Amino acid sequence: MKRLRILGVLLLTLFLPVFVKAESGSISVSGPNAAVVGSTISVNVKLSTGASWQVDLNYDKSLLQLTSSSAEGGGTYMVNTTSGNPSRSYNFKFKALKSGTATISIGSQYVVADDFSAVSMAGGSKSIRIQTQAEIEASYSDDATLRSLSVEGFEITPSFDKKVYEYNLEVENDVEKVNIVANKNNGNARVDGAGEKELKEGSNKFEIVVTAQKGNSLTYTINITRKELNPISVIVDNKNYTIVRKIDDLPKYFGFTEITVNYNGEEIPALRSDIVNKTIVGVKDESGNISTYIFIYVIRNILNNPDFPITFSVYNPKM
Repeated sequence: MKRLRILGVLLLTLFLPVFVKAESGSISVSGPNAAVVGSTISVNVKLSTGASWQVDLNYDKSLLQLTSSSAEGGGTYMVNTTSGNPSRSYNFKFKALKSGTATISIGSQYVVADDFSAVSMAGGSKSIRIQTQAEIEASYSDDATLRSLSVEGFEITPSFDKKVYEYNLEVENDVEKVNIVANKNNGNARVDGAGEKELKEGSNKFEIVVTAQKGNSLTYTINITRKELNPISVIVDNKNYTIVRKIDDLPKYFGFTEITVNYNGEEIPALRSDIVNKTIVGVKDESGNISTYIFIYVIRNILNNPDFPITFSVYNPKM
């Protein structure tokens, strides 16, 4: 009875299946997600395994035309007979023929280890959407609005509304710079004109242009008035002006040098030419436009003296 029991164990051992751990690997297919009809599409295939392989690549021939390949014979058949090669990459180039979704995938494959056992390879594929340029542009957004517009640290008026395109702000004289912050409503739009801006005394106009993906644009305007430092008001031809108080704001004229003159006990910048024997000052209108006048004419106008023998007139020497 004991002999029969041992024989049964031996027979059972002979007929038990032998499990062998098979080698494994992977295949990846990478490339762009989209392409334009007529363009070249570059696709990479990477095989990672220590075995030998014969692998074919499939693609939609109605949408793609193979133009070059690093595989054997310049085709789609990839062969490796050298064992111990952990990975290898192949490059394929296709011409996009027409609109559609092209799929590039692994077709037939025969992969074996050194002992000729089959190797399990996880295959890959890549889908590429092909469109004409007209189809792509038809999908572009025409949204050229802003989501928000502000001047950092200040309140513009009126409150921002993407359908309102002009805003105003007045700041003190000691504010020399401001930062304009503009956020686009559509991520594909482009914003120009925002950022840090220098302010001159008086009126400053800044335009923020939003260009939509489709190419149309909208312009938002911020008018910032920087208050004058101790402004000196004058009236010329029944219009209100202020005398320019900063020498850098005066035009540069050939033959004129920078000086200061006294007006009602205050020093103001001026330009002097001994050649033409004239001293001129600058005046600025309500829009911030600067003109230059002979100094004595400004005094005559302020004094409103009809007996003064010289007629008031603008003086703009040639540059």
